Amino acid sequence: MLLHELLQNTDLNIELPKENPEIKSISFDTRTVTNGSLFVCIKGIKTDRHTFAAAAVKNGASVVVSEYPMETAPAVNLVVENTNAALSFLSAAFYGNPQKKLRMIGVTGTNGKTTVTNLIKNTLEVCGYQVGLIGTNEILIGDKAIPANATTPEAPELFSYLAEMAAANCDFAVMEVSSHSLSLDRVAAIRYEIGLFTNLTQDHLDYHITMDRYAKAKSILFSKCDYAIINADSPYASVMTKEATGKVITYGIESEADYIATDIENKASGISYTVHHAKDPFAVKLPIPGKFSVYNSLAVCAMSGVLSVPDGFVRRALRETKTVKGRCELVDIQKPYQVMIDFAHTPDGVKNILTAVNEFKTGRVITVFGCGGDRDKTKRPQMGELAKRLSDIVVVTSDNPRTEDMQAIIDDIMAGIADKTNVYTNPDRKEAIRMAMELAKPGDIVLLLGKGHEMVQKFNGYEIEFDEREVVKSLCN
Repeated sequence: MLLHELLQNTDLNIELPKENPEIKSISFDTRTVTNGSLFVCIKGIKTDRHTFAAAAVKNGASVVVSEYPMETAPAVNLVVENTNAALSFLSAAFYGNPQKKLRMIGVTGTNGKTTVTNLIKNTLEVCGYQVGLIGTNEILIGDKAIPANATTPEAPELFSYLAEMAAANCDFAVMEVSSHSLSLDRVAAIRYEIGLFTNLTQDHLDYHITMDRYAKAKSILFSKCDYAIINADSPYASVMTKEATGKVITYGIESEADYIATDIENKASGISYTVHHAKDPFAVKLPIPGKFSVYNSLAVCAMSGVLSVPDGFVRRALRETKTVKGRCELVDIQKPYQVMIDFAHTPDGVKNILTAVNEFKTGRVITVFGCGGDRDKTKRPQMGELAKRLSDIVVVTSDNPRTEDMQAIIDDIMAGIADKTNVYTNPDRKEAIRMAMELAKPGDIVLLLGKGHEMVQKFNGYEIEFDEREVVKSLCN
């Protein structure tokens, strides 16, 4: 694609330069730059790519996009106001603006994004639609499953996936939209048909610093969608609604809303409740336990209303839902106790899953968890306090320590636990799981929190394979 064609297919107001080189790829990383690349000097969380412009040109970049004039000869230098947003628009144009060929649905929130996007996909597929999915667990395009490296991929990768979905004749693209991707303009080129807000609780404050800034980042989604579906029970519902430029539809349990759940029953086999909305009420069953599952599925009911999906299809899709990997996932072991894996890695996530398990347990709850390194430290003691209060036994261990000392992270968690009776520590996660399983008695539930769908443990500069399902099964032999 020639540069002039690329620029003319974006919504960026850039004057066409005299030069018109062929653009063979879009990049923001000098390691992926080759001859004919267009290099964008984005400003990331830790790095300003303007400092790598010369290296990009040396590697073959024919165009450099920056926020101020630079000496980039022989490469063409284009100056824009916001390089992060420019990367999104340029990537979209390079891949033929696939976001305009798909019906886009974006889901944001601290917890529930993965489950909700999967429930939406299931519901739309029951209606006969072809649906692509981009999320924390994986990217799904037809029968093709691609491992995910981030909740919302960087713009060049994101739009390449959307282009694949369009080429595969997908009707919808359903995606998780992280606060980082919104604040860093990764999805600037996308206008969503539906934006959905699950909840907002403490997470990512290492980046956002305050909850208000975190909420503001999430709210960006609702300034760029035609319909905003908002959890009315969230204390931050008004923040999201204030930014909405389209029609607002609400759902909830406690608050007045367009979609309300009543007659809730929570069992080990799942939840059931009645949905009240503008039309006749209908009953819902979902084979995933917990009050959070009511919110997740109720959000899908609201989304289905926007798209005029018949209630019968919604009921069937939710009833036939399978557990999402790493979310309330039971490991198949032949033991008199149960082992459950869940991705809960925030105070609210820990509280939700433990509250749900306590409602249907028949024995004790034994919780194994840690906290990720190089992430929000303030949530560690909170998670420790919650785990101790809502569990019978706690084993504190590691969870992607990255560059931090494992014992230092454990000490931060333990600082939130006043009564350390029945609280154990072991930085080796496999040994911590072994300990929990050896402590388990008939009827107990061993709950492994934090890793969920993840298949590796991340240390300082290296990774090891770590699939908790396989770890548990190996410890059963």
